[in-house]
Amino acid sequence: MSINHSKLGKFEAFGLIVTFTFLGCGSLQAQELQTQPVSVGQALTLSSDRQGTIGHIDASGLRIVIDDTEHTLAPLVRHDGRQWNRDRLIQSLEQGDFIEYETTNGGGQQTPTLIRVDTVDR
Repeated sequence: MSINHSKLGKFEAFGLIVTFTFLGCGSLQAQELQTQPVSVGQALTLSSDRQGTIGHIDASGLRIVIDDTEHTLAPLVRHDGRQWNRDRLIQSLEQGDFIEYETTNGGGQQTPTLIRVDTVDR
């Protein structure tokens, strides 16, 4: 069985052309990505402690309004030093309660997500 070296050379040349084409495209995409500013941790940022008065708690328990700003309740929220699920949390909070809270922003969400709520005595 003999190998036709002229055909083998054509296949090798074709393979090299295809390989370099793909490598060139990848390099071009990498350069495009490199020109965009990158901020590590940008997707999820924590706010500083805030204080406010609860104006409304949604009947579903997913949303809460504090000082005319709507917030989403995270599935687990730190409340007075312990982890609480949002169903239990909304049972302990009432409209008019003055609270200290912390939120996360980002992750593609429009409304801030409450991750910590502490009741404050006035």
